[in-house]
Amino acid sequence: MTAAPSVAVVDFLVLVALLRRISDLEDQLAGARLSVEQQQTDHINWRLEYGPRPRGNQ
Repeated sequence: MTAAPSVAVVDFLVLVALLRRISDLEDQLAGARLSVEQQQTDHINWRLEYGPRPRGNQ
């Protein structure tokens, strides 16, 4: 009967590690979203300042 508490402790530690990893991944995702939003804002600002790029033989 002493194995059951040990297994419970190990299961709890694994759960904590997984939750920490999920939190890290959510932080990375939030950072990536901000980066994409900043790139889109920069692109829009550039287009507003310089207009559309010429296409073909214009």
